[in-house]
Amino acid sequence: MRRIEFYMRVIEKAGATGALLASGEAVTLRFPTGDRRSTQITPHEQLVDLVRDVAPPLVLDQIDASRQAQFELDSGGYRYLIDVQPQRGHWQVFIEMSAEVPEIAAPVEPLAYSESRRTQAPRIPQMTPPTAMSVAPRQHQPTGGYPVATRDHASAPVRAHRPSQEMSPLPVRQQRPSDRMPVARYQRPSERVPIIRKSESVSGVLPPPPPPDDTVMIIERGQYDAPRGVQTSSGSPLLDLLTANARAENASDVYLIAGHAPYMRVNGQLMATTVRSVLDPEQLSREIGIVAPVEVR
Repeated sequence: MRRIEFYMRVIEKAGATGALLASGEAVTLRFPTGDRRSTQITPHEQLVDLVRDVAPPLVLDQIDASRQAQFELDSGGYRYLIDVQPQRGHWQVFIEMSAEVPEIAAPVEPLAYSESRRTQAPRIPQMTPPTAMSVAPRQHQPTGGYPVATRDHASAPVRAHRPSQEMSPLPVRQQRPSDRMPVARYQRPSERVPIIRKSESVSGVLPPPPPPDDTVMIIERGQYDAPRGVQTSSGSPLLDLLTANARAENASDVYLIAGHAPYMRVNGQLMATTVRSVLDPEQLSREIGIVAPVEVR
């Protein structure tokens, strides 16, 4: 970036029409409403250097002869007029924004015009007609099913394109085992092997498997789950509490075993519920009787 372009950017950002730089004086920005002085002072040596960096040779000759000179400079999409008034030991440089620099359009390829109608016509490459030549008759040779190329005295020689080998069908790509999309098998919650964490069991001891004749109740989450925030009622406050607790923890099953506290399965692991009291057989049978159908009772 040239040093004089710093003042050009200041003019653009401030919305001014120009700037006046004088040796040893503050920079003055010019607006349609009046001039405004800045606190920045331009030394004489700096002013001379920034002009000599961008001035053409003919302009420098006039400046060296202590004569006023002007030249134009394009920067940042604008054209600036630089007016230099040199005096011994004191210069005045006026930078004025004159106009915007027009964008240079891309060169257009010339078109060929028809001489008869003066209309646009595409370029046609020049072609030379083939010379007539006598060809001795040749005996027909087997071509394997392909047409024989013929030519006469008035036309250009024509070559028959014969493939080097017969076309063969594209090979069928066999699907490798690694390319097949894996299909996940859905496993019902009752088929999963429960994993019980000791730290989350009710009594600190893993509950033993219930005997065959013992009362066991398993509550599984159905396929069509109720939306969150909807309170359901089964008639049993205990079962409603356990169901709400399981729904809040996103559990898949709730286990009720006589002689143990209720626990539920969350992400394949068994954990305790908010009900820490041990269920006796009578209480568990009573709770089952509330929600079980008549034929099951």
